[in-house]
Amino acid sequence: MQEKLKQIFGKGKNFKLLPEEKQLIKSHLVLFARNNPLGKTNFLNLFFKPVFAASLITALLVGSASALAETALPGMLLYPIKIRVNEQVKEFLSFSSDAKAGWNIKIAERRLTEAEKLAAKGGLSFEIKTEISSRLTENFERFEINVKKIEESKKNDKIVLEINSDFEAVLEAHENILSQFSVLESKQKQEIKDLIGDVGVSVKRVAEMRRVQETLIASSTGLDIEMAARDKQKTARSEVEEAVRLLSDNQAHFEIEAYFKAGERLGEANKKISEGDRVMSEGKFGEAFTKFQEAMRTAQNARLLTSSAAELELKIEGNGLELELELEKE
Repeated sequence: MQEKLKQIFGKGKNFKLLPEEKQLIKSHLVLFARNNPLGKTNFLNLFFKPVFAASLITALLVGSASALAETALPGMLLYPIKIRVNEQVKEFLSFSSDAKAGWNIKIAERRLTEAEKLAAKGGLSFEIKTEISSRLTENFERFEINVKKIEESKKNDKIVLEINSDFEAVLEAHENILSQFSVLESKQKQEIKDLIGDVGVSVKRVAEMRRVQETLIASSTGLDIEMAARDKQKTARSEVEEAVRLLSDNQAHFEIEAYFKAGERLGEANKKISEGDRVMSEGKFGEAFTKFQEAMRTAQNARLLTSSAAELELKIEGNGLELELELEKE
């Protein structure tokens, strides 16, 4: 018995509760304490009360399952907990429309990363691809609703542009990763191509939304847009520098031609920053803001592509991809 307890507590050390789960457990414990004052009762006696013991054990088990579920992929036992518990709790805790739209972007990134991990193992079946595509479509619709709410409530074109630009960068980066898998001859080739097509549709839609905001902002004037442009200038430079550093550190994941192409894109981002500097010196702060945002989007795309390649142990090539993993053979 003692040995079993050691094993249980040993495994428990590897689990961590999410902040919202800790808060939920804390709330339950506080409520229990209020409804069950100790008086002169020994606190240790609480652990022998069935209700308290059951609540504590349930909280620990749910927390452990929730933590494990974060790494689950479609088709795995804990995946429903990941999408129906963890993600819904986080969405519920995103109170503003800005935060909800940001969470929509994160959800899309999570689904696409799952697809890539499955593709790397040869496990992207038609059923799973269909499920992922369906969830991506539903998530994009919620994203559009949240963006609309931002437009209606804040009338802040800059925030909407930033959100759309961020989403576009995420979608394009994962579209590029998936396109590398599409050159491989495997039984999942059609599923990958179909998913790329679905992502491509979303890229076009969010790019159209982004261009609308760019047109509105480009002609903006005043102190507010000037301050926003100067802040965006600093952020864009930092984003490009980080992307360059990450690319340099992960050169091994790129074939020479692809590595230089990625470098050229970051060079284009630097040019956009220079263009932004020039028009800002002319007092065209709205136009400068859009150019800095474009530089950021390019850098974000390169950074996401690089980090995904490193995480998936891929080698990006100019005309294809070499997997460092063993793919399931037909």
